[in-house]
Amino acid sequence: MFLWSQLTSDDANPPQQQHQPTYKKAKPVKKPVSASPFYSLAQVYAPHAVELNESILQRKGRRTLIFCVRNAPEFCGPLEQWVLMEKIAIEFANDPLNITWCDVESANMKNQWHAFFDQQGQPQDRCFVVSVVNQSKCATFTANSSLSYNELQSWVSKLVGGEIEQRYLAMDIPILPPNYV
Repeated sequence: MFLWSQLTSDDANPPQQQHQPTYKKAKPVKKPVSASPFYSLAQVYAPHAVELNESILQRKGRRTLIFCVRNAPEFCGPLEQWVLMEKIAIEFANDPLNITWCDVESANMKNQWHAFFDQQGQPQDRCFVVSVVNQSKCATFTANSSLSYNELQSWVSKLVGGEIEQRYLAMDIPILPPNYV
């Protein structure tokens, strides 16, 4: 009898409709995209170096090398700066270094980098590499009229070996914020 009552429909008790939850479509996640015009060059000529961002500077236990890239550096050719950066990134891949690059000539960063170089007492057009440790100390590599790979390699080797004097940062490292699309 119980089964019969379950199989036959009773008009007094209409079957209950199951409630199906409605799902809202998730908004697409905005991804950060580099605001620097050098990004495509970096992908081709220095794929082992990443663009400087806040999360890289926050890593503990690793020194961050920031290569200050320019449109027309006085100390080497425009593409040569990327080749030098890539060679250093490959040679020192097993050392506790983050190899990064930063566009110091973009319109909204130029004044901040000039202020940084002034605070550190470095010439603005000749500073090629800034080494930062835990956002507290830094050392800078200033290039002469012509920069060679051996000169840069020697400086990085001395830096890793602790032979380069580091000074306290006078101000925070300027970072180009990404565009979100």
